[in-house]
Amino acid sequence: MESRKNDLYDEGSRSGETIVERPQFQKLLENVGKGKYDIALVSELERLSRAQYSKDWGVIGDTFRSNNVKVATPYQIFDINEVEDDFMFSLFGLLSKREKQKLLLRCQRGREEAKLKGKFFGQYGYREQGEARLVRVLLSL
Repeated sequence: MESRKNDLYDEGSRSGETIVERPQFQKLLENVGKGKYDIALVSELERLSRAQYSKDWGVIGDTFRSNNVKVATPYQIFDINEVEDDFMFSLFGLLSKREKQKLLLRCQRGREEAKLKGKFFGQYGYREQGEARLVRVLLSL
């Protein structure tokens, strides 16, 4: 039996909007392009990219497709050179984009609610309750 080498590309808690902001992911794509792998394992397809623009998802798909590399999750293996798997892969790209947009809206709504309640939230909100009351009055005008 042939021994296979596995590489782990761990970005830790680092979050990047685009491939450019993800050096470990760039390294993965580079090695896929060199023909180093037959399959890439991911916890879920949405973790490949949550970019708000589908350009990154296209780059990812093209890189895997042109190098005949399958993508596997704990639930399914995708051969994106096959029509149905390519469709599902693309669909997951759209869904991850949508989820990212919804996440940003929920965070924005949470920051706005915190401001109105006078809670400090990073660069938003106010440290002093007196300031919060003043801001609430000004916002109500």
